[in-house]
Amino acid sequence: IISFAQKETSWDYAEFWEISESWNSQTTYEEKLIDCQIPSKLLKKMTTEALVKTCLNFPFLLDIYAFENTQEGFERIISGFNGINELYSRDDVATVLLVLYKKIKNEHFRKPELLNTKYKDRRGKFVIELDYIESFIAQDAVLSKLTKAEKKQLAEECIQKHDEKCKNNDLYGIDNIHSTVLILGRLLQIEDEFNIKDDKLKTTDFIKKGKLEKIGSFNEIMENAKNYVSK
Repeated sequence: IISFAQKETSWDYAEFWEISESWNSQTTYEEKLIDCQIPSKLLKKMTTEALVKTCLNFPFLLDIYAFENTQEGFERIISGFNGINELYSRDDVATVLLVLYKKIKNEHFRKPELLNTKYKDRRGKFVIELDYIESFIAQDAVLSKLTKAEKKQLAEECIQKHDEKCKNNDLYGIDNIHSTVLILGRLLQIEDEFNIKDDKLKTTDFIKKGKLEKIGSFNEIMENAKNYVSK
């Protein structure tokens, strides 16, 4: 969904992959992580926009889905990559991510190539990169930095994107809708706008861990979210 802007200082993993050809079956995961760290001199100089783009191209983001739940997976990535740690320390990280998220319009869900030509005939790539962006936004380090107005904007965006994913269910499954609803659930908790009288659907656990046990949790969160934006 994003590409490197030449005018910005960023760490281009496209160049990194050319170097990484030396990796082999004897190279450990820890050694590869060391190779992937952003040079410290560059890290502080990067704009937040460039840092977001770099983090979203981190080669091991797929590891989010390799653990018991997505929150555990994301925390493992944060602990092992200096780029995300630096990103979440920025005061403007929430605003930058929200601007990026809002650039993804409803028509992009049907025709991702309208957003970037690299998605022509590669809709699956668009889907996974959208999941990554939503996973970044769903963290408290981002949501807590949004203003009241920005929180409402984010909720509206998530509702629209949720509905668009549901319309295109040939491509977006439960796992892809999951990240959108997770943002809303956590946002509602921060705003104290979520009234759960009886947690039979285990919605609280889903919001905390990002692990879905009952599909009804989605409906519960969406109903609360729509009430929130309508106020």
